[in-house]
Amino acid sequence: MSALDMFQKLSIKDLAASLDLHPHEVVRVLVANDAMTDDLRFDQDAIERVRALGGVQTWWPEAPPTDEAALVAALGAKFIAEDATSEAKATRYDNLTRGVEEARHRDIRKAAQALLKSKHLKTCSSATGLRIYVTESGKTHLSG
Repeated sequence: MSALDMFQKLSIKDLAASLDLHPHEVVRVLVANDAMTDDLRFDQDAIERVRALGGVQTWWPEAPPTDEAALVAALGAKFIAEDATSEAKATRYDNLTRGVEEARHRDIRKAAQALLKSKHLKTCSSATGLRIYVTESGKTHLSG
């Protein structure tokens, strides 16, 4: 990071792009946490603050499996590994696809839908957006 970057303010659009979020999602997180600035400009530290306040995570450091059954199993294992095991610990729904190439988003959503349909996952709303977690039956089914 250059010296100039340290002093340059970020717009909501810049902040959103750095977090792989839509600008509306950044506004939602900031408003829900009473963290909006008066001038809608942000310093570099705001990236990590919004990431923490909004629960923004990248779940797939490597490409997810291409096989449908393996993807469903890997997704279930991610919920357990990330401890998204109750409504109170639910993760952002968009964390499921963050960092994954756009062409694979549909596959991941389809795997999540299969787990939702089988009642192994459940969604809930929060002030910072749609969240998703593994249910008790899902913990049993996906752990062993």
